[in-house]
Amino acid sequence: MIRTLLLISLCASAAEAREGFFPPTAYTALAETGISAKTIAGALPVVGGFMITSKRVYPWKTVQSLLATRCGADISRAWNREFCEGLAAADCTAEGSCSVLRTSSCGGVVVSGFFVTAKHCAADLGDQTLSAKFIMPDGRPRTVLLERTALTEHGFPDDLSLLRIPDFNGESVRIRRQNPKTGEPVFGVGFPYFLMREHKRADYSAPWGDPRVVFGKVVDGNSKDHALCGFSNESDEWKDNWHWSETCPDPQQHHLFLTDTDMLNGMSGSPLFDKRGRLLGIGTNTLKKAPFDYDAEKSAIYVKAERIQFLVGKLAEVEKEIAEEAKAKHSLEKLEEAKSLEHEGRWEEAEAAFKELKSSYPDYAERADASLRFISCETGRERPRRTFPRIEYLESVTLSALSDGSRERLLDLLPCRVTLSEKESHANDLISQLLQQSINGVSPAIRSQKRIENHIEATLMGVTGDVILIWRQDPNGGWALDGASVR
Repeated sequence: MIRTLLLISLCASAAEAREGFFPPTAYTALAETGISAKTIAGALPVVGGFMITSKRVYPWKTVQSLLATRCGADISRAWNREFCEGLAAADCTAEGSCSVLRTSSCGGVVVSGFFVTAKHCAADLGDQTLSAKFIMPDGRPRTVLLERTALTEHGFPDDLSLLRIPDFNGESVRIRRQNPKTGEPVFGVGFPYFLMREHKRADYSAPWGDPRVVFGKVVDGNSKDHALCGFSNESDEWKDNWHWSETCPDPQQHHLFLTDTDMLNGMSGSPLFDKRGRLLGIGTNTLKKAPFDYDAEKSAIYVKAERIQFLVGKLAEVEKEIAEEAKAKHSLEKLEEAKSLEHEGRWEEAEAAFKELKSSYPDYAERADASLRFISCETGRERPRRTFPRIEYLESVTLSALSDGSRERLLDLLPCRVTLSEKESHANDLISQLLQQSINGVSPAIRSQKRIENHIEATLMGVTGDVILIWRQDPNGGWALDGASVR
């Protein structure tokens, strides 16, 4: 198509605002724009239509009309293949209401291996497969699959979206570093929805889905990069008065500029180029809510292309943060899984889980080692931990083991994971502290006892410090040594 046609020499007079969306091959329409046909041809290969699928209900007559218009000519049918298939397979009721799987599009452009479109185009698409259609030399589309990135639905304050192109072939648009200049000629390429235009005073012969070119000029380059007050893609309240300001009520929209180029639904995300074919901006909206009729004074709004470079640079940082958050979440899940196995007494599985946690997540190595020590203690017992039917039996055995300094007998009484001065500790650590409180030749005894719900706190005498033993009663009525407080 574009590359094989004879390029027509055009005069370089100032661009004029004009209504209409022109086929890329209609170079006669470019007269007096100051933009060469070669420049437009060079921009087309990096422009794509971002495909969005949704279900819609149409009257039967509308379905037939769409089949005739959007699915008539070969080129149109190629650009609208999915929608034409949906129309042909429409599920219609007896009353003539038809449910159709509708495929629409926004514009977009290739920048360094990414497909850039408007954020509001890529929002809330669920799990549908993402793709874009690019313009081939013969005018037909080439479908390319896209992958979501961390900035597909989050372009910071800008209405921009980054999608990754897995099979990137190296072709990329050039981004102009200088700000748009008020009055300079521009052209854009997009996929307008012509049915939205009530009064058609220009070229609307093509069905929606085909690529179209628009022409005009920058009417305000916003050189100071102020916010456009009142503008919001999220709001249903549209104002008639707009102004630039250093500060605006939320949400603030910076990095914008205005043109008098035509814009309709479907042009969101479409790229705007200067007369040398360099990218100036990405289409986001217009200064009136519903552009049913063209009005050069109600400007089209574009996000400055410099913001794309910022987002591409930010993506690696954001994806790293997301990966770290995901890793932290996964490691926490693994920790909770291992702790659950330990709590259930599934020692072999718990041991394997904690070893995997230590190997995969070094931040949890200390925590895993502590648990492995508990598990080793439990699996190393020659007999189950001792419990007693009466508190007097437990008291006698505990004091005897303390008096003899028997670590082995005390370990028989304690769980491997114990409470030491209101903190979780290992039984061996508790035993070491208890034995350090012993006085040679003095047998410890109970000074006082205090019962609290299902446990008893027994204060010792005959030791060097303040020692309180904790005896706990299990649901079956048995008594066991549960921990201690040592000061």
